[in-house]
Amino acid sequence: MDQANIYNQLDFNRNCEESPNTDVGIRAAAIGVFQCPTDLRYPILSEGSLNYYVSVGPSMGFAVTRTSQVGLFRYQQITRVSDVLDGTSNVIAMGERIVGSANGTTFDRKGDVQRGVAFAGGNDTIFPTKSQLDTHGTACAAAGGFYSHRGSRWMRGDETWFNTWNTPNSPNDDCSTGSGGHAGGDASAVQSARSRHVGGAHVLMADGSVHFVSENIDLLNWQRLGAINDGEPVSISE
Repeated sequence: MDQANIYNQLDFNRNCEESPNTDVGIRAAAIGVFQCPTDLRYPILSEGSLNYYVSVGPSMGFAVTRTSQVGLFRYQQITRVSDVLDGTSNVIAMGERIVGSANGTTFDRKGDVQRGVAFAGGNDTIFPTKSQLDTHGTACAAAGGFYSHRGSRWMRGDETWFNTWNTPNSPNDDCSTGSGGHAGGDASAVQSARSRHVGGAHVLMADGSVHFVSENIDLLNWQRLGAINDGEPVSISE
């Protein structure tokens, strides 16, 4: 990645919200490989900018039981290639997201995250139906607060994930169950793949290949592409 200068400044005994890791030259570094050319850089230049997020599959990511973590990246669990029983060419590893607006006054569906809304089916839900997702989307649209700093902390692992619940560029708002200051990914949430490309978003598969996925992809197929061993492997072309 040719970022030896940043690497050498990092203190791996401290988290990303502690000095010296909060220094502008580290956290706000413009690392090109983390940024999609079609998106804007995060508006506050004293922060970083990130567009590529790891996939937790068709689950809510955080505060869920181990058995409900069915994606390639799982909270406090190790996933090996041998665990990907559906095949690495059939499982999503990463996807695109749009950076937040950094505007706490006006909600921007493309980049911001509604917060403080529980999912009616519970945090352990996997493979939710379109009806469940649309109902939740309506509740999220009426939320009283939102998070506009998505993509501002490329170092913060608890914010750098998305799930394969809603299809790419979904009209349903991204929405966190959390209500804290960083409730954009560090709590159970619905976080869709999103991009400024017309008609869909790019994903990286577990075999290293990159594909453009239509926003009109079948919902269940999209969710199955996020699961590592649901027993129903789906080709990225389906």
